[in-house]
Order: sequence, then structure tokens, then C-alpha cells
Amino acid sequence: MSKLYGVSMGPGDPGLVTNRALNIIKEADVLLIPTGRKEDSRAYRIAAGYIPLLDEKECLAYEFPMTRDETVLVARRRSIYEDAKRIVQAGRSVACLVIGDASLYATFGYLLEMAKADGIDCEVVSGVNSFSEAAAALTLPVALDDEEVHIIPGSADLSASLSYPGTKIYMKLGRKLKELLDLLRKDASSGRISVSAVENAGMPDEKIYPTYDDIPESAGYLTTVIVK
Repeated sequence: MSKLYGVSMGPGDPGLVTNRALNIIKEADVLLIPTGRKEDSRAYRIAAGYIPLLDEKECLAYEFPMTRDETVLVARRRSIYEDAKRIVQAGRSVACLVIGDASLYATFGYLLEMAKADGIDCEVVSGVNSFSEAAAALTLPVALDDEEVHIIPGSADLSASLSYPGTKIYMKLGRKLKELLDLLRKDASSGRISVSAVENAGMPDEKIYPTYDDIPESAGYLTTVIVK
């Protein structure tokens, strides 16, 4: 049946991809990849490792502009969505491959909103998100009893977030990692809070930082910091 799928491919470890995700990819008429070349997509490479002859399937790969200009980004998302919409309305299915989980900080979320507004049939295939894999790598419980959990992107007000109760999970920090580490230094040094992190969780180049002092300011964009 014609449908737009958001297919979660997990954080990077092929062993964390669900059977449901692989089956949808096999059955889909067209794959949608949010990178300029499908070979550059980690999500696509994971799928290709499981599905023979995947390179023969029709694939739309899109480069995203490196900008924070919302006008440019909105126009690009709209353009991608319109391509997917035409395919679905022609009676075919489109599977958008998403690293991590398609419901969390994923480009697919914008396409999903537009598709639902147009009455397009949609399905989200859930997957393991990066912070769950990071917590597993650290052998760290994210929350116990009645603890709250807050997921905070690098674009948020990091200083204000420190007052949130319970566990704080920081994702996609990029250049904001140093700012966060500076804000946490005093409480981490005194032992009032525990701070740990994982860089590239679930990927071959995964790096685990069990304590605050282990975390380098130079850690990459895909570094998840967990504060308890």
C-alpha cells in the first residue's frame, strides 16, 4: 500500500536494527536518504549490509544546506516532501531511513507533519535512540523510581536546564559542549552531580567517558552527555 515510512535504523550498531525496519526497507518502492549520496549515509550502509541488491532499489538522496537559516531549511524540507508526496500519491511507498529513532530530533519529523496535514498515510518504525545506547554503554540507569528525565538539545538554554530535576540528557551539542562542561564543572568537581558521556554511541568509533574528567572538550557532534 502507498505510504510514507520513517524507518529508524538505530544509533549505528547493525545489531540494533529491528526486523520490522528491515522488512519495510525490503518492501518499499523508493528509499529516501537525507544525505547527498546514499553511500555517505550510515543508515543506508547498515541496511545494505543486511539486504542483498539494495543498490538496485530506487533511491532519492538529498543534500541539506549547512545553515541555520530557517527560511532555507523550511524550503528544502518542503521540496523533499513534495517529491515524496508525488511518489506516494502515484500509489508507491517511500521509506525514509533515519539514524537513531525517527521520532527524536530527526528531519523525518518535519516531513511527517506535512504528510499528515495532507492526509498522506504514514507510519513510523521505532528504533533504539542514541541516548539509550549511550546509557547502556555506560551501564547507567537513566531513571529510577519517580525520577524525571529531560532530553536537551545543544540549541537550548543550557544554563537554565541545569535547574531541571532528575536526569538530564544532552544531545547534539556540537560547539556547545565546552559551554556545558564549563557550567557543570563546579558541581561535578564537588561530587554533587555525576556527569558521563558517550561519543558516537553504537558506532564502530564509539568512545565512552565514564566521568566528567574523562570528557574532552574536543568530543564530536554526536556526543551524548548524561547528568544525574
